[in-house]
Amino acid sequence: MATFFVNKRLSILARTLFALSISLFFSACTTSPTETVYQFPPLRNSADIVIPETDVLAMTPAMTQFLSKNIQMSSGSRQKLLALQKLLADKTKINFIYNANTTLSAAQAFEQQTGNCLAFANMFVAMARELGLNARFQQMSIPPEWGQRGNAYLVAKHMNVLVQTRNLDYTIDIGQVAYSNNAPSKIIPDTKARAHYLNNLGAQALLEDNLATAYAYFVAAVKQHPDAADIWSNLGVTYNRNDQKAEAEWAYRQSVNLQPSPTALNNLANLYRGQGKIEQADRMAKKLKHHNRSNPYYLYNLSREALDKKEYRQSIKLLRKALRRKSDEHTLHFALAKSLYLAGLYDKANSRFERAKQLAPPVVLDNLYSKPLGEIVASQES
Repeated sequence: MATFFVNKRLSILARTLFALSISLFFSACTTSPTETVYQFPPLRNSADIVIPETDVLAMTPAMTQFLSKNIQMSSGSRQKLLALQKLLADKTKINFIYNANTTLSAAQAFEQQTGNCLAFANMFVAMARELGLNARFQQMSIPPEWGQRGNAYLVAKHMNVLVQTRNLDYTIDIGQVAYSNNAPSKIIPDTKARAHYLNNLGAQALLEDNLATAYAYFVAAVKQHPDAADIWSNLGVTYNRNDQKAEAEWAYRQSVNLQPSPTALNNLANLYRGQGKIEQADRMAKKLKHHNRSNPYYLYNLSREALDKKEYRQSIKLLRKALRRKSDEHTLHFALAKSLYLAGLYDKANSRFERAKQLAPPVVLDNLYSKPLGEIVASQES
């Protein structure tokens, strides 16, 4: 079961599948939507899929009744927010189960009592607004988590909810991941949150090799937020898997022009290399290498790969390099402490662990970092 918390300064977070690809991924960047109207090349030899016009924040009668039965509607904003938080945390009322792979609307999340961070955020925002609260979606810039399913690389990132009252801002978090007090956050409009929702459904369809459905969702997502670079990259992956190389290049270039993310650069480099366009491929690879050298979270993920292979010295080297670029991230300090410990450098490991605890927020100290380093490492390695 998922737990969540209210933080008066930072946010409610949970994990979501923001993309996938042969390096697909939905980044945390927000830019202003453009006025350009795009003509999307059709997906050849595929059925036309119509995406339903789902209002992801629509309240159902059951949801409205649930609130009116359990919350005093005449209360002040802070009282209603805390009452909503307490209500959704009460497993005798709604036993919400966190599921990283399930993206749902507010109504679906309430009915099924499950979902990822985006599903939970949809449900919380809808209910909070029904109570008259100023609730908005918020995206966190924290270490992404990479995974792999088949020939697709997945990147999980984090969404939360910010509720603003007269005197304080509160962030509601589903509690799957804890982040530093100084972790950057950005309020995003409902249209971008809906684009995330559509993108996630497209990513799931792509994982299932349902190209027609994936294409329909990605096109719908781009129309919601045309400046979302990594949705363009996901659309390019769909074209590429359908052997539409020219269309894939067009979509990848849209992505790179908006934001040269590692996924789009890698996808474009692979496309060029597969077509024998070595010069163009090398140019993209050079840009990708330059980007990765300055990205501490890319180095962090490389260190995890090294750790899985028991290459502790290599993991330590990569994490020290990452910390030279972002020294205030407790996750990086803890990762280095773990690598040092596994390498048998116990004094250095404990010193680094102390630094991680200094930077960590209370939720991490009370949960992840509450035991001695050796016990934590042993539990993670078992």
